[in-house]
Amino acid sequence: MIMRKKVLIIDDEVDFGTLMKNYFLRKNYEVYVAHTLGDGMNRLNEVLPDFLFIDYNLPDGLGINFIDHIKIHYPQIKIVMITAHDSMINKNRALKKGADFFITK
Repeated sequence: MIMRKKVLIIDDEVDFGTLMKNYFLRKNYEVYVAHTLGDGMNRLNEVLPDFLFIDYNLPDGLGINFIDHIKIHYPQIKIVMITAHDSMINKNRALKKGADFFITK
């Protein structure tokens, strides 16, 4: 049996999370969505995804502040920082902290 890759999306924009979830489901990934940083970190421990899409700015904190924690405790997870506020400063900070990719919504 082939194990499907897992994706965890942590984003407070429900429509965006649904759009991403549907895309990855069509690509045959297991997909999990959380809308707060707290819920997302709990899901991270439960799911152990292959890919984590985490929003820069969440209602209960900044996703960027958790990149180093994730990289230390889950080095195998590929992290994609997502944001609606694109800037070279944010991109450089995210990549320097250990994000594998940085994309703008």
